[in-house]
Amino acid sequence: IGVFTIEFLLRLWSAEPSRKTFLLTVSNWIDILAIAPFYIEVATNLVTTSRQLNLGGMIIFRAIRMTRVFRAFKLSKYNTDLQIVGLAMTTSLDALVLLILLLVIGMILFGSVIYFVEQSAAEFDDDQVLWIRKSDGVEHHFQSIPHSF
Repeated sequence: IGVFTIEFLLRLWSAEPSRKTFLLTVSNWIDILAIAPFYIEVATNLVTTSRQLNLGGMIIFRAIRMTRVFRAFKLSKYNTDLQIVGLAMTTSLDALVLLILLLVIGMILFGSVIYFVEQSAAEFDDDQVLWIRKSDGVEHHFQSIPHSF
């Protein structure tokens, strides 16, 4: 985070022709959204002394911090290799969508099969609300169809 902050502040300091146009650029707002959650989290940790405080809202800031990934898209303007990769991805988009669709169908199909086959070796425990293996009484790996993916 420190490197990103220093880099952003240096770009702000050396902004040509004005800092106002620099701050109005969308890519710079993405950089601000990527850097700010860290400092907000640090500030809230300094203000709150209790470690027991539930900061569920900080998850939103951590998700916003993931916008750093968009910085890679800015690099594609300057690198012809990344432009070629982007062009190849856009021209083969139909094939990629078909591949992902077939992969998801296979996951659902075989996940369902393994779930129902394995359930013959388990019984449901109402007290623990879990599937338990009959052979050794241990919690079963496949509690639901998504667990079997």
